[in-house]
Amino acid sequence: MQSHTKGVDSVCWDPTGEYVVSVSEDTVKVWSLNDESFVNELNCSGRKFTSCTFHPTYPSLLIIGCYQASYFPLHVFTLLPGKDREMPVF
Repeated sequence: MQSHTKGVDSVCWDPTGEYVVSVSEDTVKVWSLNDESFVNELNCSGRKFTSCTFHPTYPSLLIIGCYQASYFPLHVFTLLPGKDREMPVF
């Protein structure tokens, strides 16, 4: 597993047990527990990440908490195959 360049502030597991997510101030990393591989990375783009959790009803939605975010303190990131993208929460 590739490491973060800054200390890890938060870790969460998805409800299915397939993914684990690690959050540092500047990076969110998603790992597959099935094959112990790196899946995806989200960089800060000026925000500072603080925490993460998976949506309890929609386990493919990862909710990421941020501070120093101009407009959106929460971001949602989908883990659906072929649809990995970030969506700001209003």
